[in-house]
Amino acid sequence: MTVYAYYTPFVSSPINDRRAGTYRVGSDSPNPIQIYRGWDTVMHFAFRTFRAQPYPTIGRTLTGRVFSTENVEILSKTLIPDPLVDGVASLVLNSSQTELIQPSLYSLILEVEDEFGRTTIAQTNTRGLPRFVVEVVDQTTIALNE
Repeated sequence: MTVYAYYTPFVSSPINDRRAGTYRVGSDSPNPIQIYRGWDTVMHFAFRTFRAQPYPTIGRTLTGRVFSTENVEILSKTLIPDPLVDGVASLVLNSSQTELIQPSLYSLILEVEDEFGRTTIAQTNTRGLPRFVVEVVDQTTIALNE
């Protein structure tokens, strides 16, 4: 299974057909997904099979787990599947959860539980790395003139 992350502070809609204003963190992109500490964050993920067909997310348990560089689990949260778009799920973090995470680089691992109760790690890129890189940024003010 291949998982694509859609991240942008402006348009975060997986239903947008034109993908206008979205950044696609593709298969081998070195860019981390940025999370601002103390702010609400919604990350959208598109799950695809090896034949590029949408992987069914309705009725399955999808879990996002965040690990530090010392392999300590920082956060675990269930993804919310989109009922209108097949193969899309969102990880929603509220401001109280992001406030507890210190600014640094983290690994985000997505787990999928199938109908038989088996839990597997979703493969995220063409090199088989089972993780996304998440960067937590502590930025309380945003400079508009830079």
